Amino acid sequence: MSVVNHGDGGWTNTSEAPPGSEPGIDGIWVKMYDAIVPGQNVRIALSEEVTVYVRKTGSDDNDGFSEETAKLTLRGAVSVLGNVDLRNSRLFINIGPGLYEETEQVALTQEMSLSYFWKGIYIVGAGATDSGTILTLTDAFSDRRVLYTRGGIWTFKDLWIKGGIEVRDHSLTFFEGNMKFGNKDVPMGRGLVAAVQNGLVRFENGSSSVFVGSAQSAVRADNMGAMLLNSGALFSFEDAKLTNGFVYASNGAFIYANVPAGNFTGSFVGPKFTLGFCGAVPITMEYAF
Repeated sequence: MSVVNHGDGGWTNTSEAPPGSEPGIDGIWVKMYDAIVPGQNVRIALSEEVTVYVRKTGSDDNDGFSEETAKLTLRGAVSVLGNVDLRNSRLFINIGPGLYEETEQVALTQEMSLSYFWKGIYIVGAGATDSGTILTLTDAFSDRRVLYTRGGIWTFKDLWIKGGIEVRDHSLTFFEGNMKFGNKDVPMGRGLVAAVQNGLVRFENGSSSVFVGSAQSAVRADNMGAMLLNSGALFSFEDAKLTNGFVYASNGAFIYANVPAGNFTGSFVGPKFTLGFCGAVPITMEYAF
């Protein structure tokens, strides 16, 4: 990995920039040089916030740092992270309206970014509706989860994850705004939202999540995974057929749920809460329907 030297904060145009400088991802020119791997410079971000854009009119050959040069897929957007130094910044991946089909699961890992992990990465859509932002897998793989996070801090807001999501390996994942999970046409074999292998999922206060289609459960915690359902979060169901109900927890999982009855709307087939193999450790279960 290369080292980046941006001097006294970078230069705003080419006439001020010394020889060997290149444009940073936010339009500020920076001095760059190879330290370890020749030819593999790391582009530095000097702004407090950096946005990578994804649009239906984009191309994964673009750099993604403007709407005019947007990426076409989420996979294309996250591919830039390993070549960007974000230690000063918070990264937003802004996905426009439309159906975005991935050919295989998208892995979101801590290793993708040089950012200090506690600032996190935000993936923001244009709404969790038919006319909003929909993430899914192509038909050949559509019974698998479209996303999984492995390490790091990730926040999802205002989008429909049609193929479900898995959070694992000490990853911390937040859901904010209006979210939707599931596919009415393709059953999911496990939970629509799953926390496994020390993954932690948190539905933020003020968030609103809709679950659709058939699955083992709406939310699932396995193998020391943890699921936090906050009292200010809203949950609803659209033709949801959940084999093990709303929450399925097994094998040392931790569940915190403090959700009043009025925060649930709609109906589903299945129990409220199911303990699986080896049981689970519910911290508190203060919800009702």
